[in-house]
Amino acid sequence: MKIALLYSYKESNWFSCTKIVKNLLDSYALALSDDDVLKLNFSESLSPAESYQLAKEIIKEKPEKLVFLDHLPHPIDILNLVFKIDPNYSPKIDIHVFGDFTLMFNKWMAIDNLLIGKEVKFYCASDAQVELVSKFFEDENYYIKKIPFPVSGKEFFVTNNS
Repeated sequence: MKIALLYSYKESNWFSCTKIVKNLLDSYALALSDDDVLKLNFSESLSPAESYQLAKEIIKEKPEKLVFLDHLPHPIDILNLVFKIDPNYSPKIDIHVFGDFTLMFNKWMAIDNLLIGKEVKFYCASDAQVELVSKFFEDENYYIKKIPFPVSGKEFFVTNNS
């Protein structure tokens, strides 16, 4: 299965988000072969023309799954473009939810129509986040699951300091 990982190549101004995205990328690298992964620069700094080119690349590559790793930008704009270019393209969509979920309330409300009939999974880092996202999409059939953010064993480890 070919999977597209969409995230900003430019690091976030939020240190925690930078670490989370790096650790998510490392986790996907452990789980998947390079042949199955398409890494795509999905950044707030993309111009409309660059966003259109990204959407065309997604359509050309036709990954079976789109995975949104980063907290910004919101997936709505690129999904709008992708589904306008090819309304018959129906990839699975995985979205890693960050703590700024509620800051984009209007965009999450607007994206709902785009996701009708799609297999969508939301991955939340905590029970509280699962509850929040579940309440937000309470009438929908989305898969909402707690998957804590991965951490790097090189940075976080237990020592025996007795």
